[in-house]
Amino acid sequence: RPLLVRHCYECHTDNAEGGLRVDSREALLKGGEGGPVIVPGKPDASVLIQAVRHDPGIPRMPRGQSRLPQEDIDALVAWVAADAP
Repeated sequence: RPLLVRHCYECHTDNAEGGLRVDSREALLKGGEGGPVIVPGKPDASVLIQAVRHDPGIPRMPRGQSRLPQEDIDALVAWVAADAP
């Protein structure tokens, strides 16, 4: 949660850019205009992970900022791999 607060809440809570909120597990599973952004247990299939990795063809997040530190990306990957509890 602290990582999402630090990097994502500005655009994806009350503002819900793209219809996406990241302030609850349920909101991440519901997703935004493009559908769910996490697939519990499958980080490589999760748009959230693809976005923070800056994978080609996926909007880069956080928008307008450099890529997150690798340790933060690794923490998100581990969280999604553990079924995003």
